[in-house]
Amino acid sequence: METIDHTSSPFGSPPSPPLHPSPGEGRTRGGSLLRILHVNDTAGGAGAETWMHGVAGRQLREGHAVELFTASLPPRSPRSLATWWSPGEGHRLGEALEAFRPDVLHIHNFALLSPSILSCACRRVGIVLTLHDFRMESDPHLPGQKRKSASRELLDRVKRFHVRRNILRCGALLHAPSQELSQRTRAWAGDGRVAHIPYGIDVASPSLPVPEDGPLLFSGRVIEEKGIRTLATALGLLPPSVRLQVVGDGPLLPLLRSHPQVEALGWVPRERIQELLARCIGVVQPSEWLENQPLAVLEAQSVGRPVVATRVGGLPELVREGETGLLVDPFDPEGLASALLRLHSDAELRQRLAQGGRLRVERENAASLCDRALLGAYCSRAGMAEAFTGTPPAGSSRRR
Repeated sequence: METIDHTSSPFGSPPSPPLHPSPGEGRTRGGSLLRILHVNDTAGGAGAETWMHGVAGRQLREGHAVELFTASLPPRSPRSLATWWSPGEGHRLGEALEAFRPDVLHIHNFALLSPSILSCACRRVGIVLTLHDFRMESDPHLPGQKRKSASRELLDRVKRFHVRRNILRCGALLHAPSQELSQRTRAWAGDGRVAHIPYGIDVASPSLPVPEDGPLLFSGRVIEEKGIRTLATALGLLPPSVRLQVVGDGPLLPLLRSHPQVEALGWVPRERIQELLARCIGVVQPSEWLENQPLAVLEAQSVGRPVVATRVGGLPELVREGETGLLVDPFDPEGLASALLRLHSDAELRQRLAQGGRLRVERENAASLCDRALLGAYCSRAGMAEAFTGTPPAGSSRRR
């Protein structure tokens, strides 16, 4: 797949080298093609970066000129002063804007780059900013979730105010993939500044039949926020016939490995993910923090796999009880174990939920639909004729 990365992008490391020809031609101000500069802390990473590369690759194939700008310094503590304001990163972005002259700046995660990039881009280029998580919310914690110290929470509130203020000053259109995040963001940014556009993904064709027998699959970081302790406890309540494959790594991996029915695979190439999805009977997403639109769920539904997930954040928009999957409360190992056992024991239920999930993702997350809505958002900020209405793909506003 055509994609962008830090080795091919002229803006991957400072000082900015001469501009390499972009794979897309791009026509600015008055044509149907755009010059798009994606901005993110890193070239690689987790779900947000995977989606960014996916949408950028599709934009390249459509003929748009696309480049990627990333941070020049290695990851550092969020308490570092450079993450509050980094004049050097702002200067580098200014050079990139002069060299590439984009029609629109699509900003993703920018904690390492700092809000200085927003100040630099303000009034120079139209900005679309994708909110990939709930970190900008006043209180992104769930009841029962372990909290930080009072001093850390105070520092986080001050920093959140600082970042929000710079976001609002730069006039960015805020892209919220889930309706839950969209509603929460409107509370502090205003209705006219937020667009609800689901993540678009390439829908596999045809849907894969659910096997009669096989493991469940978890894919992601093996950390507290992903509900790993609850999952480990739930596994202890299940018979050995309920097997789990774990793709990913993290500090809580030994907790899962202690169960004999768990196979820990570590991080695997993306093509291997498709093989594992084909062999599993379902996917588990037991998150215990506010999820947005996890790609693990979207990818599972795109190949026709039922999902067991928690009622947090935007997950209930994707996993609808008894229709596209099974929902449980967070921090409830007994409820999670019951849902996993139910899915494992009922082949007819698995097939029905798989078909429902596939239909939902086709209607609401197909790349052809969501990419067009995103292009409309770009055009609205680039001052072009194709007006953005903020209307998501059909069915995406449905809530259960």
